[in-house]
Amino acid sequence: MTEINIDPLKCMSIKNKTCKTQCPHLKKLGSDYCGIHGRSKNVCRINTILTNSINSTNDVTNGIKILHKNIKVIDTNNVTIKRDVLQKKVYNLMEIFNCSNLNDLTVPNLRHTINTLNSTEMEPLIDKTKRSMYSHLFKYYQKRAYYAKNIDKVVKSQRIIKNYFNKRRNKCINDYDLYTIEDKYDIPLKYFFDIIDPNGYTYCFDIRTFTNILASHNPTNPYTQFPITQEAIDKYVNKINYLKKRGINVDFEQDKVTADQAFTHRMIDIFHKFDMLDNYTDHRWFEDLNIKQLKSLYKKAEDVWNYRSQLTPEQKSKIVIGGSAFTISIEYIHYLKNNQKRQLQNIILDEFERFVTEGIDINEKKLGAMLMLTALVEVSLPAANALPHLIQYID
Repeated sequence: MTEINIDPLKCMSIKNKTCKTQCPHLKKLGSDYCGIHGRSKNVCRINTILTNSINSTNDVTNGIKILHKNIKVIDTNNVTIKRDVLQKKVYNLMEIFNCSNLNDLTVPNLRHTINTLNSTEMEPLIDKTKRSMYSHLFKYYQKRAYYAKNIDKVVKSQRIIKNYFNKRRNKCINDYDLYTIEDKYDIPLKYFFDIIDPNGYTYCFDIRTFTNILASHNPTNPYTQFPITQEAIDKYVNKINYLKKRGINVDFEQDKVTADQAFTHRMIDIFHKFDMLDNYTDHRWFEDLNIKQLKSLYKKAEDVWNYRSQLTPEQKSKIVIGGSAFTISIEYIHYLKNNQKRQLQNIILDEFERFVTEGIDINEKKLGAMLMLTALVEVSLPAANALPHLIQYID
């Protein structure tokens, strides 16, 4: 007698009334039957037919019910594994290329394959029909096959491109991006962006940093204070459109910004506000000060504000809200330790920011900026060299 297998992975109905064999179609999830028999009013189960037609002994062996010695029920432990594989199958290159009938492929597996590959080489999927997903994968694998066949040319092209971009980075005057604080050689290629200033020099940025620069009130190159040229803006727009078309995120992920980066961003932003008030500054004048110099800066700025400027309370209130600044005692500042340098930097930056933002009009803000820079040139040699007109000679 021929052995009969009952496969629990397949529909548990008979194929039809004239052919009492198991339906060859797979079960639908959550059902014992395929789509056709699941909609039928009268269903004859294959195990019922076989049980009724054969005098079984209903033996149980290793937890598996044997309906007849010549009827084999597949171990259900294997069913879970097989069903899981079917649900999460990733179609390979040959399965896509050799497919002659789309019915041989399933929509869940096509979708799972695309999500698994999730490659930047793959164009964004817009139409999610079965044919569209198949065409999507076919083009992707076709490109991969071409690269594999021409690997020598690909490697040579990549070497040429890498050398080209290294030369571009070498030409850039700045050594790092102001916002990300990344070395210019570490800026990801997809985000690398460079411009040529009117002075003829090249400067590079992470393009997301350049987005923030263009969003400012008066977009200028932070290294030179030259206005951003229309040519640079057009170049930026083309690059952003290219990245968006390829599905590349063009926004900073805020949760990845470190505390040091956040501090640097704030420092750059405040000194940029000085520059917007017709000054030329460099945030590194402040960044490079040691703890002793920072204490001196606080004392001198307090002295300029409260004594040397000789401003009346009414005049002071036009520069900062309430007319009061540098209220932390000099004694407290004096006893700050080396490991409290960042705290002192933030105390001074808080005051600096007030002087360039709280003025009742642009002239008062300019006066506030001049007062703070007057103190800065007394503790920073690079600042004094750049702004000699602010140096005060005190007897």
